[in-house]
Amino acid sequence: MNLNLAMEGSRMADRTSSATSRPVLPIGRGGPGGPGGHGAMGRRIEQAKDARGTIKRLARYFKPYWHALIAVAVLVVAGTGLSLLGPDLMGKAIDAMAGRQGLAIVGRFLLGMLGVYLLSWLSGVGQAYIMAGVSQRLLRTLRRDLFQHLQALSLSFFDRYQHGELMSRLTNDIETLNMVLSMGIASIVADVITLVGVVVLMFAINVWLALVAMIILPLMLLFTASIARRTRAGFRDLQMQLGQLNALMEETITGQKVVQAFGQEKRVIQQFDVLNAKVRDTGTRAQILSLLVPPMMTVLANADIALIVGLGGWLALKGLVTVGAIAAFISYARRFSQPLRQIADLYNSIQAGLAGAERVFEILDEVPDVQDAPDAVPLENVRGEVEFDHVNFEYVPGVPVLKDVCLHAMPGQTIALVGPTGAGKTT
Repeated sequence: MNLNLAMEGSRMADRTSSATSRPVLPIGRGGPGGPGGHGAMGRRIEQAKDARGTIKRLARYFKPYWHALIAVAVLVVAGTGLSLLGPDLMGKAIDAMAGRQGLAIVGRFLLGMLGVYLLSWLSGVGQAYIMAGVSQRLLRTLRRDLFQHLQALSLSFFDRYQHGELMSRLTNDIETLNMVLSMGIASIVADVITLVGVVVLMFAINVWLALVAMIILPLMLLFTASIARRTRAGFRDLQMQLGQLNALMEETITGQKVVQAFGQEKRVIQQFDVLNAKVRDTGTRAQILSLLVPPMMTVLANADIALIVGLGGWLALKGLVTVGAIAAFISYARRFSQPLRQIADLYNSIQAGLAGAERVFEILDEVPDVQDAPDAVPLENVRGEVEFDHVNFEYVPGVPVLKDVCLHAMPGQTIALVGPTGAGKTT
């Protein structure tokens, strides 16, 4: 009867703690306008090539908001610490009931549990509110810097990049980073604190039970690492194919009049179907791999609970541990697996966010081909007379675009440039 009471108490605390748990970033969610369009498969996972350098550059964008970040850190530590007090109070309440110490004492423990979980929830709301504001202001600055930089780049840059690819930098990559900044940073810090706190409290309750709980940990880590390697490869392939599909859609829609004028509807539909099928097949394989982690982690966590219950029951019969301590320990053991699962889920999302930031910084690092000389002076007294005197021009060495062009436009004169596609009219 007492062990049943412990199990019921543990489930009660687990349900209470889940009400205060943090949101986990979903895998497979698409950002607007990027290589996933608006579909569920739009979210792709890619590992940053230089994660450390990208983090340093993002840190410079965070610098103006360091006061808010300190407040978030305080709320994360306070909220996590308070949530860890709940199972301990529950164990004491169970021992008080088993020892028939009276409803007044049990009520105080229950009110204490209500108070710590309520304060933990309020701290979670506070940190989410602050991080949402910080992340949106940071992304507004980053989006503005990227858009302004695009206006200064040379035509050769736009000749190298497809329009759909550039749109994905401004939309999908920024949105991917937004998901990580608004929820991921605070969540992963809280998960690490929870993991460390749970381990310390489990060893404080009973060393033997804690050692048994640690048996499953290497299996969880090995399984998660093995699946993560495979999912990264699958989602990298998915990203590439989504980029191709997005570029085709963007170019087809912007040039829809041309497509219809030349009767190319069937051809573009065939191209779309081929790319769409590749995205479907690659996305299916990648999602199947990524969805293996949660159920397997649940199985391992339940096996861990079974070992703890078996050893805890034997220790309780020997009088080496109380029923309330077993209930608290079971609750902590369940909490122990939660941050591991959340860190595994967040890992791919954070990698995707860093990769998105890296792609944005890649554009910001582009240097315009034509720049003002150090001693350049403003052009004044413009008369509107333009003369091309035997002009030759090329974007790529060896591939001329303009060949010996001569043109003299007088002020107020209108001149039409006529020629086939690729003749150099836009240049």
